[in-house]
Formats: sequence, C-alpha cells, structure tokens
Amino acid sequence: MKLFRNLLLLGIVTIFFANCSDSSFEQVGYFKQNKYRVFTFYINSSIKYDKDSIPNELWEKITKDGKSQKHTEGCQTQSFYYLNRSDAPDITMFDNFINVVDKAYDNKPLAVYFKDERGNEGLIKYPEQ
Repeated sequence: MKLFRNLLLLGIVTIFFANCSDSSFEQVGYFKQNKYRVFTFYINSSIKYDKDSIPNELWEKITKDGKSQKHTEGCQTQSFYYLNRSDAPDITMFDNFINVVDKAYDNKPLAVYFKDERGNEGLIKYPEQ
C-alpha cells in the first residue's frame, strides 16, 4: 500500500513537471518600424495557469524566450506574453508603433520582455497591474 501511494505521488509530480515543460510560446503578431520591434505571443500549454500564481519555471521560460528574440543594437524590442490566445493581439498590420504598444498593453499581458537601445533588458511581470 505504501509503495502504491509513493508511485502514485511520483506519477502526479512527473505529470505536473512534464506539463510545465510542455509549455511553448506561439507568436501571434510581429511589428517592425524604424528602430522598434514588437512581438506578441501566447502561452500554448495543456496547463491552465492562474495569473496570480505563475510558477517560477514559467517566468524563466518567458525570460529565455524574450532574450532569444531578434534584436538590433541601438533599437528597441518588446515581447508581450499572454495567457490565452484570445488576449494576444495580432499587431502585424498596424502602421504605427504607438498604436501597437497601446493595443499590446490594453490587452493586459502577463509579462513583457524588453531590450532597449542602450543594451538594457529585462522582464516586467504584470505590467498592467
């Protein structure tokens, strides 16, 4: 009985971590104008995340993904991450950087990873709270 309980617990933990690592980011939109580049992504996962209790592993994955996005020195890059596909705006056809950023923030992203023209970069969690 004790062996069964331990195996069951191990199975549940394994499933949880396997599902966390299965999370990926699907790009919805891309915008580039002059020195500005903006991406929008949603988190494609079998796990339904609660925005108020995001695991550290997911924050780390968002950071890693944000760092990996194309960036040109002397320019600004912003990558917006949303929990749901329906929240992530397709900004591809926008014609103005200000409108793109307004729309991205209006849709309440979970996080924004930024790289600025001076080489600063970082993750902003819950930017609209």
